[in-house]
Amino acid sequence: MTINSLFIIATNDLKVFMEKHWCSAIKRSVLDDFLEQLRGLSDVNDMPIVFLGPNNHYLVHILHNDTIFLAVTREDVMPLMITEFLHRIKDVFIDYFGECSVNSIKENFVVVYSLLDELLDAGFPLVTEPNVLKELIRPTTMLSSIKNTVTGKSNVSENLPSGQLSNVPWRKANVKYNNNEAYFDMKENLNMVINKQGSHLLSLANGRIDSSIKLSGTPDLSLSWQNPKVFNNVNFHPCIRLKRWNMEKMLSFIPPDGQFELLRYQSSINGAAALPFNIRANASLQAGKIDISISPKRLVSPKPVMNVVVTCKMPACVTNVNLNASEGSYSFDSFEKRLKWEVGKLVSGTAPSLRGSINLKEKSDLRLVFSVQFSVEQYAASNIKVHQLNVFGEGYKAFKGVKYITSANAVEVRT
Repeated sequence: MTINSLFIIATNDLKVFMEKHWCSAIKRSVLDDFLEQLRGLSDVNDMPIVFLGPNNHYLVHILHNDTIFLAVTREDVMPLMITEFLHRIKDVFIDYFGECSVNSIKENFVVVYSLLDELLDAGFPLVTEPNVLKELIRPTTMLSSIKNTVTGKSNVSENLPSGQLSNVPWRKANVKYNNNEAYFDMKENLNMVINKQGSHLLSLANGRIDSSIKLSGTPDLSLSWQNPKVFNNVNFHPCIRLKRWNMEKMLSFIPPDGQFELLRYQSSINGAAALPFNIRANASLQAGKIDISISPKRLVSPKPVMNVVVTCKMPACVTNVNLNASEGSYSFDSFEKRLKWEVGKLVSGTAPSLRGSINLKEKSDLRLVFSVQFSVEQYAASNIKVHQLNVFGEGYKAFKGVKYITSANAVEVRT
């Protein structure tokens, strides 16, 4: 995979405010057709990820908040490799600056250019591990900014990271902690489509395991599972030993120091059983009525379902709504035509409902689609469970913990 150039574009005016070239410089004119098509779209998300520019230049981009990261290559490469690398750049910026936006990039131009020099060398990925990058280029602080201004120095280290030349380049050498800890957050985002009869047309969980490792020395960890068959399309951190996983379905690895993403996965789930509550939605623009009810399931999780929000994009014929919410509150934006019901926390034994009438300029045959957002702790929709976590190679006893979090990514209820 060779990336010739990277252009960073602001979505508010669709202008390039930063560019980086690793091979020969590519003129901005290769973006003209891409930007022209982008300006003609009502939503920038509708732009194809891969775009063929002039003279066989391939343009691959990702969108994050108000920023477009666009890579240009002259070779026929797998687009997923480039998009994955662009996401890694975005994640590194978030790790360094707390956010990835036009303002944060502009305020840290020098650090951004230094990071891009280390992330890619001659168009090929070089150092992509955040822990190693922080040894090469120290994160900016107010004190370091003042010091660099006075002394004329930069945040770039004069020495290579201690583990850069070892067979585990993602981990620093001679790490020491008073308290040795290993914590894992298993986060699953649900994608579901539920029809009018309550049947699940789509039920999929996208999961990731975020790790926070503070262990002295060079520990060797093994993580086993009660039901590893639920893992599909797994994307591993480079520290994972693939042979051990293929043979035993066990994660064996020497971890990086600090926080990192251990793996990502997908899992096909039983939608009716995986959703931590029952939801029923009846709405008719012909009759001008809405009736939504939600009831939590028992024994799903010791923690309640939190931050429940139901939204619906109404058609233009809707002028207003007159509803009654038994729990929480609702609002209707007459300009955006968006109904929002903030339920909050689902308490066991209650069944929040939203009922009432819709005011219409004219009757319509369109069907409404409701989107549901929520989060619940100590619950995994895929039913994945950690069986055992062991630490080898060091003589201390480590504190270990696993937390499960399930939330909605795109849960739709059709009427």
